[in-house]
Amino acid sequence: MLNKLPNTLTLIGIILGLVAASVLIIHHNYLLAFLLILVSALIDRYDGKIARKHNVESTLGKYLDNTNDIISFSITPAIAITLTQPLSHISINIFLATLYLLASMLRLHSFSNATAPTHLKGLPTTIGALIILLSLLLLNRFNTDTQPYTIILTSITIVTSILLIQRKFIKKI
Repeated sequence: MLNKLPNTLTLIGIILGLVAASVLIIHHNYLLAFLLILVSALIDRYDGKIARKHNVESTLGKYLDNTNDIISFSITPAIAITLTQPLSHISINIFLATLYLLASMLRLHSFSNATAPTHLKGLPTTIGALIILLSLLLLNRFNTDTQPYTIILTSITIVTSILLIQRKFIKKI
């Protein structure tokens, strides 16, 4: 049973990421999406540790983990960015979503090519996703059809994207 637990957890993380994206698209529910991605991030934190501890690492597990990272921590926040403002700002949203998506994918690509690092380059995508979703959750409590909203969203997205791909090492916790 323990040999299937890590992959089962990762599959649950993937499902949570897909549900979060659906909740954003259909209901624009940023709170539920944030909570689902938070649970997916916690799963992502421990599924690999469980696999290593019980010596049940697999190629399938690595593939599933990468899939979860892409869906939950790259695509879902990009969807949230795209949907967050009125249609009058859609070009800004698409630009910001693309920027975040590219930065997170670059981060994931550089991490997947590393071998069990003790220090990571750049902000982890799980943290980046949570920053974006929490920011949108808080910002959407206010009038989204204002210039300050656009400036704050743009600033948060650009800073988070830069932190994802920075070259400085961050101690792994």
